[in-house]
Amino acid sequence: VGGLFSIDENTHIGLSYRSKVEHKITGGDATFSGADRARSLLTNSPRTRGWFMDTSGKATVTMPASATLSVTHKVNDRWTVMGDVTRTAWSTAFDSVTVDYASPQPDSVLEFGYRDTTFVSLGADYKLSDTVTLRGGVALDQTPTTDAHRDVRVPDTSRKWLSLGVGWTPSQNTEWNIGYTHLFTSDPNVNVPATTANQGNSLSGKYKVRGDVLAASFQYKF
Repeated sequence: VGGLFSIDENTHIGLSYRSKVEHKITGGDATFSGADRARSLLTNSPRTRGWFMDTSGKATVTMPASATLSVTHKVNDRWTVMGDVTRTAWSTAFDSVTVDYASPQPDSVLEFGYRDTTFVSLGADYKLSDTVTLRGGVALDQTPTTDAHRDVRVPDTSRKWLSLGVGWTPSQNTEWNIGYTHLFTSDPNVNVPATTANQGNSLSGKYKVRGDVLAASFQYKF
């Protein structure tokens, strides 16, 4: 749901809310190999018989709710400034995911421990002429991962955005746009201690995360 409110002809405020979405995954395939499967084949224990065998499985994954506040203000005939804030409720939706196997082995619980995040951006448009508009903006995009829970599945990190673009309107019917964004990031650390769940294996390392986005669009009004 959302709404757009105009304080006057130059200032507009937008509000939107997106609910969390539950995805039910069924008919998945789980394939096991290595020492764990060999032990399962050799054991005579009723408690572990059937573990680590190829089987089907299911899981439920919940994507988070989010709320956004946006403001646009036309300063004069050339300058327009805008900003927005988005809050995403990861902690109540994506804390963990349970994989339910069809075989007798226990469920696998994937611990994500995500935190709620905030995305903040500021931007401006400058009308260079009647047909050319220059655009620029910055943003801070917080990652839901933390040092305590980050692993190799999602080695994510917070990002700072720098965006530049230009729009060209050669006629009332056509508009061309091109934009470029560079993401400034720090290299995230991954430190997974040895536990019973990961068979006593630990992992420590660092990932290099980089990002560049190039986008173009064409609009024609009938």
